[in-house]
Amino acid sequence: RLLSARRRVDGIGFEEELEILDNYLATLGEQAQLDDEVLQQLSEDESLPVVARERSTIDHLHYLFDEIAQHLDATQSTVAVAPFLIRTNVQYPDAFNDGLRGYIQQVSTTALARGDGLTLVSTEEIENELAISGLGLDDLRDTVRAVEVARSLQTDVFVTGTVLEMSESFVVFARVIEGATERVLAAAQVVIDKETALDDLLGPS
Repeated sequence: RLLSARRRVDGIGFEEELEILDNYLATLGEQAQLDDEVLQQLSEDESLPVVARERSTIDHLHYLFDEIAQHLDATQSTVAVAPFLIRTNVQYPDAFNDGLRGYIQQVSTTALARGDGLTLVSTEEIENELAISGLGLDDLRDTVRAVEVARSLQTDVFVTGTVLEMSESFVVFARVIEGATERVLAAAQVVIDKETALDDLLGPS
């Protein structure tokens, strides 16, 4: 998971944590009489694809939801991904907000619709439940309210998220909540270059 998180932020950070894990592997490997080749394989996650450092918006979102998928287990049969709240400093065209939400829903469906029977709650069902409850996307930042919506939808896992505009980037933050236990299972984020996101969604300016 550290390697996956490091990939999501383009290789920045986590060096100290990974070095500690490598030291543990070396020590335990010596005790178990593992050779250097086996230790090298253990210290790398070859399931993570090698990608160019300049990623598209949709590639960044794939990394985000691949990280989220790692926190789901076989006992969870339904997951709902709420439309993400988009908070920007300026008013962007509807094509940007709609396009980004569309990307998020598309990628979440690809990453979370596993072959072992996990069912995704439709966006329409989530929006209908919010309307019935008199809640908006901003209300889902409150864990108690998010859990209430998750239980009303009868979903095992509820994913909520926010897109925040920074000076030169957009930060896409996601949170995974388990309805039955009210636990926050995970939180993950990706940082997308602002110019890249605007070009991807609105075309080159």
